Amino acid sequence: MPNKKLVFISHITEESELAKILSEEIKSSFLGLLDTFVSSDGESLPAGGRWLDSIDTALTNSAIQISLCSPQSIKRPWINFEAGASWIRRIPVVPLCHSGLSKSGLPIPLVMLQGADLDSAEDLKVVFAELTKVLGAAKTPEINYGNLIAKCKAFIETYTYFNKVREAVYKACNADQQLKDFFFSGKIQSIPVAIQDYLFVHLAPALDELKGFGLVSYSFNGTTMNADGLFRRGNITLTDKYLNEILPRLKQA
Repeated sequence: MPNKKLVFISHITEESELAKILSEEIKSSFLGLLDTFVSSDGESLPAGGRWLDSIDTALTNSAIQISLCSPQSIKRPWINFEAGASWIRRIPVVPLCHSGLSKSGLPIPLVMLQGADLDSAEDLKVVFAELTKVLGAAKTPEINYGNLIAKCKAFIETYTYFNKVREAVYKACNADQQLKDFFFSGKIQSIPVAIQDYLFVHLAPALDELKGFGLVSYSFNGTTMNADGLFRRGNITLTDKYLNEILPRLKQA
């Protein structure tokens, strides 16, 4: 079996589909002469294999690393750990930015590397030129960058939508802890709420965003005053769309 150059694609679990899109493009564009390591594709990590050992071996054998960088992934330690491990081994590392993060917004130390934006054809040309250099080929293959960007955009639109929903749900739960079971149990579809006025200013924007997505309906029409202060009283209802489409994903995240 010929010894192929290996491209290590570093990503978080939630972005595995994007890693697969990129992996498939690299393999097909270079006619299988470049191999990829994607830890979530079911092939790079055989069932029963020792996960950390397999990643360490792949990092050691990689000729280049592409790190998928989003507002979510750069907060995870593994993205920085894998980039650092490759950098120490003097393996080129390319941060590829997406889902609301641009190369100019990368944090230290990733910003010190030559980053690229996934929605830029010019940046992708630079990335694939680096892959060509790694392969030792004289010319970069003809690639439909517009098609690749469109495939990635389809994933990103769904991914960023879910992240906005998740953030709004967490903001609502942080504003009123009694809502945590309401949003996550799946056992309650409608609940009466009494929340202190100073907390309502944090809850209302989160509910407005969820309402805009068609995930909740709510009304706060009454106020009461007691020794603990002023309370807003109302009712929040989860839609079937939230219970059937969003809640299963929130439980997996």
